[in-house]
Order: sequence, then structure tokens, then C-alpha cells
Amino acid sequence: MGVIIAMAKKQTDYSDNGKSQFIIGNEAALRKYNEVMVKYCDVLPVPLVEVATDLGLKIFFSSELKDNESGSIGLEDDGFIIYLNEKHSPNRNRFTLAHEIGHYVNDQDYFEKNSSIIDHVKLNRIEAIDPELATRERRANEFAANLLMPEGKFKSVCETYRNIEKVAKYFDVSISAASIRLDRLGDFNGYLI
Repeated sequence: MGVIIAMAKKQTDYSDNGKSQFIIGNEAALRKYNEVMVKYCDVLPVPLVEVATDLGLKIFFSSELKDNESGSIGLEDDGFIIYLNEKHSPNRNRFTLAHEIGHYVNDQDYFEKNSSIIDHVKLNRIEAIDPELATRERRANEFAANLLMPEGKFKSVCETYRNIEKVAKYFDVSISAASIRLDRLGDFNGYLI
């Protein structure tokens, strides 16, 4: 498996320098994502690094993100780059990577005017400062949940295992992420332990 995750310790210059050529628009990004996902539609847990790579995204771990910053996606000289907080757990970084892919797919319009989105652990802080960005964050969270735990397969696995820890392990997500997904999808009335 070709992994292009590396350690990053650089500051980013967000002047344009022709970077706008990488902004392809929300519709084109969604089309590109759908084309990539055909390749991985039956693979679970979803191979996020491969998905990101196929989308042309570069991934780095960073020690420079604050503890309350999960990750970021930014437009740099040679395209979109995702930074993940190296201090966070593998499950947290996995959800964050899926979340950042969601920003790439859904927020191309945002990148026409802004160079990056930095994601904080607590969404309620963003809500008070910038409601529009909070909406983008919620949409990216929902995208990540759908990417990591596709609804049909998630319901099937829940019915099979009837144990949230086993479900989380199956999808390679945290128990918290699986529990939130279960709560949002409903229909299970607490029979999972």
C-alpha cells in the first residue's frame, strides 16, 4: 500500500502564485470523488489514504497544530494539502482525514476566497464566531461519517454484531464516532451495548 503520509514542520505561504488552478468547483470535485469511490465502494474499512491520494490530496502529520486543532486543509503551491495533528489518536486522525476530504469535495467555493480551513475539536466555539463556517464543519462531519460508515453497511453490521465496540472496530473508527452515527441513523432503539 503506497502511503504518502509524512511529517510536516513548515509554515505555509498562502499567497496565490497560480494556486487557483487547483480549485475545480464543488460539482467537479464531487464528480471526481464519485469516480474515485467506485474503486473503493466495497472496501471496508475505507482506505482513506488511497482515496485522498487518488483525489490528488497530499497528507502530512504536523506537530505545529494546537491540541484543540484536529487538522486542516489548505491550498498550497502544488495543490491541496491536509495536515493532521500528530498528537491525536489514530482513530481521531482517521475521522479528521475523512472530514478534510469532505471539505475538499464540498467547499471548493470557500477556497476561491480563502486558503485554508483549520478544524477545531469543539464545533460550538466556531458556531459563536462564524455560523457559516460552523455549517461547513457540520457538513464535513456528516460527510466523514458517511464515508467511513456507509449507511446500508453500517445498519447491517449493527444488526450482525449488536455491540458498538465491535461495530467501531469493524469500521476502524472510535466508539464515539460509531455511537454518534448510530444515534443519527436511529432505528436501533438501544439494543447495541
